[in-house]
Amino acid sequence: MNCSSPSDQETPVTIVTCDAGSSRLASASVDAVALLHVLEHVGEATATALTARRPGIARHRVVVAVPYEREPTRLFGHVRTVGAGQLRKLGAGWDYRVYEHHGGWLVLDRPVRPARPPRVRPRAAPATRS
Repeated sequence: MNCSSPSDQETPVTIVTCDAGSSRLASASVDAVALLHVLEHVGEATATALTARRPGIARHRVVVAVPYEREPTRLFGHVRTVGAGQLRKLGAGWDYRVYEHHGGWLVLDRPVRPARPPRVRPRAAPATRS
């Protein structure tokens, strides 16, 4: 689906929606991945697998949101609760932050790689005339 960016009407934005476990997206194929209110619907092993795969797909950032609940809300299909400690565990090994605002937020950022200096090829010595 194509839509316009709110800040720049001339810049197209492509949004891809798919099953969270889909492997149809190639590595580093999108700028950002959002897993919003997904992890409370799956077991811990699946949540770990989903979160582990997303940073490989995203070039820049992964955002995960979960509700903070004392008990899973079965009415909404929640099978488990997720707390800040679990979000930190999922973020281990990445540049991550955990926030609390109407639930929990895990933000994974891909570390910025230093720019490579341009390759400079040595100039060929000028031919000498004899």
